[in-house]
Amino acid sequence: MDEFEYFIDEDNDENDSVESDSGISTGSSTNSISSFYEEPTNDMITEIVKEINSQNPIFIREMILFSINGILSKDTRLSSSALVFIWKLFKLTSSSDYPAVEKILFNCPELLSSIKLLIFDQDNSKGLDFYVGGVFHYASKSKIGCEQILEYSIDGLLEMIKSTSPPVVYYSFTCMHNILMNIPKSRELFNKNYDLSSLIQRLICPDEIFKSKLELITIDMLSRLATENDANKQLLFDKHVAHKCVRTLLESQTTKVLIVNGQLLRIMSTNGDCKSYLIQNPEFIDFLIGQCLQINNSYNCRVFWSIILNLSDKLLIEIGENKGKIIELINAMVKFVKDFRRFSISFEIVGLILCCLSNFSCHQEWVKDIIWKRGIQFTIVDFLKMERKSSSNYLSFNAIEACYRCLNHIIDKVSVTCIDFIQNNHFQIVSVLELLKIKKGEDDLHHKLICLSINDIKKMQSYSKEEVRNLLPPLRTWVILMRHILKIEFIKNPKRKSNRKAYQVMVKSIQNEVFKVLNFLRNKCLQVTIMK
Repeated sequence: MDEFEYFIDEDNDENDSVESDSGISTGSSTNSISSFYEEPTNDMITEIVKEINSQNPIFIREMILFSINGILSKDTRLSSSALVFIWKLFKLTSSSDYPAVEKILFNCPELLSSIKLLIFDQDNSKGLDFYVGGVFHYASKSKIGCEQILEYSIDGLLEMIKSTSPPVVYYSFTCMHNILMNIPKSRELFNKNYDLSSLIQRLICPDEIFKSKLELITIDMLSRLATENDANKQLLFDKHVAHKCVRTLLESQTTKVLIVNGQLLRIMSTNGDCKSYLIQNPEFIDFLIGQCLQINNSYNCRVFWSIILNLSDKLLIEIGENKGKIIELINAMVKFVKDFRRFSISFEIVGLILCCLSNFSCHQEWVKDIIWKRGIQFTIVDFLKMERKSSSNYLSFNAIEACYRCLNHIIDKVSVTCIDFIQNNHFQIVSVLELLKIKKGEDDLHHKLICLSINDIKKMQSYSKEEVRNLLPPLRTWVILMRHILKIEFIKNPKRKSNRKAYQVMVKSIQNEVFKVLNFLRNKCLQVTIMK
């Protein structure tokens, strides 16, 4: 189930701003059909629903075809009566134990496309748009309804979204949102046929009903429509949506607000302009770090760590007045990763933090100093030697790649900054090499890492081709790390003869395993330049 279904209440039909106590729009009915509202009653509809669930498909289809004939009638009263009947039927059963809506749509797929015709019929549409929108809204609560609207009636839905009637806007927006949640591929169709600017305009300049009813739903729709769409991300930034989300987060921190606004910022934060805007906002960075430091396994915690990850490649470059907070964050990140069991942190969030540390350690020497001195290298080795029982109790492939990248970065720190010291201070070589020990008496850290990697390679023979493709990024990073280790001067040419044989064995192991990786990939017929 979609994460946001837990946080967005989409069915607010009892609210007077949308419908009256009777469930009928306060502003969309006309005198010509008002007398119909006494019949059929809810009890009668309930009996009809029971009949639908107990009868064969032929009965259901004949009943709905009879209703369709009424809906398409030139007699305005008959058309409106038939439509209101379907509206009441869908409304009553959308939250009941009777799967009547699904049965109706399955046995009579032309119902929604027939009702759609009323939207474009100037003679019959007056006063009926509310009920058309309502039928679409309730139909979209089932997957089959979403599929049928998308296939047969998308033009009608997009036309209703343009309405100036608040109830119709509510129904059409929630319908569109349900479709986006139930059918992810629908975003391509909406992006092709719908002008996102109008949706953004309603968000930036909302009326009262929109603000109370549709703001969170609209933000979530924008998140879905901007996913994997760089043009939409840029449009959202240009229209000041990031600014609105930031202000909203800083002013209101309810769970729904945090999740929905944070999710949109997470998606937008891969855009270069948005990334710079967020980084240059000290108030937001302070808020973001504060949220991440309140470590837990909630969805909003994952969202905010994801934003940190998206910003991490530039955050230290444009650090400005944020440095103190960033140092606090880095120290906390190492603590969380090292003691993740004590903090009851999920592997998913541990993986996000490791990816952040990997990016943070890429260029900044002071970051490498902090995390090296805090012993992150030993924690990474502990992760790599864990038994993988399932995807939920181990790191993702992205996180494994981050482990290798982080080691590559901090080992670079040792080889570059300490090489002169090692060469000029022979008597201290042993103490420096102890930085590369897991603990006294155990094998060299790098040798330990190689042995663990060998075991990983052996396990790969049982992986499917898709799993192998997922392994390409960590494998490529592993090879880069191995190549880096081979270039470290005090491993290539150890000053102490007692170390020479051990290092020669290790170098041979590295070379052998690199060839195993490459041969393994070739055997899987995968074209990859892993040594690039």
